Parts: sequence; C-alpha cells; structure tokens
Amino acid sequence: MNDAPANPQLLLHPVRMRIVVAFVRAGTLTPRQLRSSLADVPPATLYRAHRVLADAGVLDAVGERRIRGAVERTYALRADRAMAAPADVATATPNELMEAFTTFVATLLADYAAFARRADRDAGDAACFVTPATRAHR
Repeated sequence: MNDAPANPQLLLHPVRMRIVVAFVRAGTLTPRQLRSSLADVPPATLYRAHRVLADAGVLDAVGERRIRGAVERTYALRADRAMAAPADVATATPNELMEAFTTFVATLLADYAAFARRADRDAGDAACFVTPATRAHR
C-alpha cells in the first residue's frame, strides 16, 4: 500500500472533508454510523464520497461482521494519508491555499451548524476563541 499522503485535491471536497472530521472524532465507524453522524448529507453522496476515500487509502477497513447475510465493515482513518504533505503546501498557489482554507472553514461551519441544531447539545461540547496574531514571522 502507498504510504504517501493522498492527493490534496481528494480532500478539497466538503463532504469528503466532513467524513475525515467524523473519523477524527470517532476513531472507527461503520457506514451506518457515519450516515447517522452526517444525517444532513444525502445517502448517495455520502456513500460515494466514502468509497472515494476508501479507494484512495484514506480510510482502511479494520473489521467486519456478518449481519443477516451482508458484511458490515468498520473503517478507520489513515491520518498519514488524510493531509497535505509539506511539499504540497510549499508548492501550492495562493488560489489553491485559499481553496483549501475555504473548504476547511465550510466544513467547520457545517459541523457547528449541526451541533447548534442538536436538541441534546451540551454547552461544554463546543468552544470558540480567537488568539492574537503574532508578528514574529514577518
């Protein structure tokens, strides 16, 4: 298996990035559990994005069990594949960097909106803060 990070363009998709975030939070998930955690994403879109990540080696099948004749797989994130390599960042154009950051922010907003809509949310589950910018790297 290839151990290099996946193509950064693979992750620059809002649904695929949300899937990665869901795996970061949960550790392992079945497709059914993933569907529950991203219930606002249409099932076909979610399963297609999941398959793209699995085919690219970003998600690994780490277990399986039989349920009424079907096989349910459990997946885990390959964190080493779900990131941009330093060389990708170093060679990215300003537009590519902005596209990556915009996708990240859109993912963050979608996740926070889902949290805010939850009836069972706990105020301790989310925090927002701003840190002062430093001038050390001018």
